[in-house]
Amino acid sequence: MPIKGAHEKIHAAVTSWPEVAAHPHRFGGTEYRLGKRELGHIHGDALVDLPFPKKARDKIVAAGRAEALNFVIFYCRRFNFFDVIFNAESWA
Repeated sequence: MPIKGAHEKIHAAVTSWPEVAAHPHRFGGTEYRLGKRELGHIHGDALVDLPFPKKARDKIVAAGRAEALNFVIFYCRRFNFFDVIFNAESWA
């Protein structure tokens, strides 16, 4: 089940960062970029895709907090993803 308002909260936080811009994502949702580099993207209130270095990605996946493809895929309904997203330095 999606978390109502997740997209709006993430959008407001991420677009408040200097030089970060929101764009439509090629597979739907909203993509956030710093210059030409994608920081991640969100699909509605249910799914957040973030690129993490392999070491951090492996820790997050091993902890059962997300699934991984090229990005770390967080399903918003499974846990308090705001803690993970906005405290990402703890996964480095």
